[in-house]
Amino acid sequence: MARTEERQGAVMDPQTALGFLAQASGVLAASLDYEHTLSEVARLAVPDLADWCAIDIVEPDGTTRQVTSVHPDSEAEALLLELRRRYRAEKQGAEGTARVIATGEPELARDVTGQVAIELEEGEIEIYRRMGPRSYMIVPLVARGRTIGALTFLSLREGRHYNGSDLDFAQHLGGRFALAVDNSRLYEEAERSRGLLDTLFASAPIGLGYFDSELRCVRVNEAFARIDGLSVAEHVGRPLSDLLGPLAERALPLYRHALASGEPLLEQEVEGEAPAAPGEVRHWLVSCTPVRAGDGTILGVSSVVSDVTGAPRPARARAGRAQAGDLPGASGRAARVVARLRDDPAERREHRGAGDRGLVRDPRGGRNGRPQARCRRPRRPGEGGARVGARFALPDRPGRADRSTRRYPLR
Repeated sequence: MARTEERQGAVMDPQTALGFLAQASGVLAASLDYEHTLSEVARLAVPDLADWCAIDIVEPDGTTRQVTSVHPDSEAEALLLELRRRYRAEKQGAEGTARVIATGEPELARDVTGQVAIELEEGEIEIYRRMGPRSYMIVPLVARGRTIGALTFLSLREGRHYNGSDLDFAQHLGGRFALAVDNSRLYEEAERSRGLLDTLFASAPIGLGYFDSELRCVRVNEAFARIDGLSVAEHVGRPLSDLLGPLAERALPLYRHALASGEPLLEQEVEGEAPAAPGEVRHWLVSCTPVRAGDGTILGVSSVVSDVTGAPRPARARAGRAQAGDLPGASGRAARVVARLRDDPAERREHRGAGDRGLVRDPRGGRNGRPQARCRRPRRPGEGGARVGARFALPDRPGRADRSTRRYPLR
């Protein structure tokens, strides 16, 4: 019985509320502009549900931004804003919109006629009396499980007092408003990120690409497109296997591994003929990283491709050798050694200490008693170090020595 009486005494009857929701949904869906959406949310409830409305949005830096429906009386608008400012400073976030945002719980004041929550100054009394606040509601704005702000409805009309049914409707309305505000904010952030991504793709001197979960091209830059000789536009929607041509056998497993494992593969060396230059062998360092949605689902793979043709082989091969054990289908002694060193801490310690325990410097080799290490290039004129063919004595075989070539001192 009490609930029925509340519905009968509500500011909006059910039929009017449904019509209002339909109109509000159409207005909010018309634009994804963040500033426009905030203004529309603040104005939509006036005058059908409230005489004045304010939306408080929590910004990324934790501060609160306030947008209002703007009272037609400029003096009343200025006073409302000033009283809210002083009230928040006095309560230190323990009451009002700050409490609603912090707790996610709504607040209903059924009748505040003649009441003043904060002391008025001499010039404010007459303006406040002229406004004559009657009732108010504050509801949280909750979108995707997060409280992003609060919505305040203020009644200044004689006889219009909010009740529980009005609060239920306001909360439902707040949910719709919150989703519209959050969508417009996400859209604005996405547009900013897209602008940054456009600049990066346009200016990067190395190949950049993004491929979906089926390894179809979503986007590449000019540097990536030069590998196969197609235009950037011709790449979109095409399978990576078609774009790579003769390189597919070597490069495609890297992308598939990133998709299947969810782990990045960094600076893997790929050697072969580019589709744009058949007959010419080139070298690339390819990095593949899985791209995830907010819930962790893998959406695709981003790749960075750097042409290192002509660079010193040790420099370009170092990263590839370091991760040989991670490559899908890796085989051979090098891959097995790397995998063993990676997985067995005792093996790594044994490996690091092998030089100290197992090799003794032969007095006839090198200069200044410096330890020796392998080098893939011959010693240049004027360069210090051991002579080619330095000898190392083996402690377990004193009568023999291990003859190595192209050695230089460790710096």
